[in-house]
Amino acid sequence: MILLAGAAAGYVQSRKLSMRVSFLEQCVRLVSALETEIRYNAGSIGELIKKHIQDSPYHSFLKNCLQNLQRGSPFEKAWGGCVEAIPREYGLLEEDRAALDEFGKGLGVSDTDGQVNHCKLYLGVLRDRLKDAKTEKEKKGKLYFMLGTSLGAGIVLLLC
Repeated sequence: MILLAGAAAGYVQSRKLSMRVSFLEQCVRLVSALETEIRYNAGSIGELIKKHIQDSPYHSFLKNCLQNLQRGSPFEKAWGGCVEAIPREYGLLEEDRAALDEFGKGLGVSDTDGQVNHCKLYLGVLRDRLKDAKTEKEKKGKLYFMLGTSLGAGIVLLLC
C-alpha cells in the first residue's frame, strides 16, 4: 500500500505538469481565435467568449467568465475572478496566472487595431509559457513518478 501511495503521489505531480501544458495550449488557441475574430468580426467580448465556451475542454473557466459578465461585472473583473478560480490541480504557476490576468486587463479597452496587437503580444507571452511548461514536463514528468515510487519503496524497506 505504501509503495502504491508513493507511486500515486508521483503520478499526481506528473499529471499536474501535463494539465498545465494542456491548459496553456487551450489558452494559446483561445487568444489566437480571439485575435482573428476581433480583426474580422469586431463583436463584443462577451459574444466572443460565448462562442468559444464549447471549444475548450476547460470550458468551465470561460463559462464562469461569461456568467460574471452577465451579472454585470466589467470584463476585467470577470476575467480576473476566473483566473483566480482556476483549480490548483491544473498546475499553473503564478507567472502563468499573471500572464492570463494581464491579458484580461487589456482586452476590450481599445480600438480594433489595439486589441489585435494586444492579442498578438499575449499570444507570444503564452507561447513562451507553453514552451517552458513543455520543457518542464519533459524534464520532470517521469522524475516525479519515479521519485514517488522510490520513496514508497524506501519506506517499505525501512518498515520491514
